[in-house]
Amino acid sequence: MKIAVVNKKGGSGKTPISGLLALELNAYIFTNEANILESFFKDYMFIAPADELPDLNESIVYDFGGFIDKGILKIIEKCNIVLIPVNNEYDALKKTIETIDEIEKINQNIIIIATKTEGKDYDIIKQNIDSSYPIIELKKSKIFSNFTSTGKRFDELVNENALSKTTYASINKQWNELLLTIQEL
Repeated sequence: MKIAVVNKKGGSGKTPISGLLALELNAYIFTNEANILESFFKDYMFIAPADELPDLNESIVYDFGGFIDKGILKIIEKCNIVLIPVNNEYDALKKTIETIDEIEKINQNIIIIATKTEGKDYDIIKQNIDSSYPIIELKKSKIFSNFTSTGKRFDELVNENALSKTTYASINKQWNELLLTIQEL
């Protein structure tokens, strides 16, 4: 399976989602920019411009930062699924709409991930993003920063102790919904 995680807007949660998915799928990480994942995926990560990334017959999660060029579009076209994380900020919504408009011309297997949501954020994102694609919510949670500091899998973080099971119960349910939606698409 090949999954692209992309948005023209930085800070949307692409990198932690990419890393957690790569662990879940036992996949390689390919990225066009250096990031925190290097320390966790030393032997399973390639960092290069999109047109220089190798084309492997393996499970790959592509973590594409902040821009879309022809090389990225060629890769996205071949992906099984494209995940587009977005948070409820004006610029993030605007850049996400631009990203969707550009990507859906070549790949319509899109899942929108409403990230870092609190209060009515999810409803606002759903109102402003094309609803023809599934929109999965991932509420604001420390689990993502805990991942980027430890490199542990999602289920490892959830099951560390009784407190983490309780604290992460809601986000764990949402994460599992995302995984199920990926499998169904």
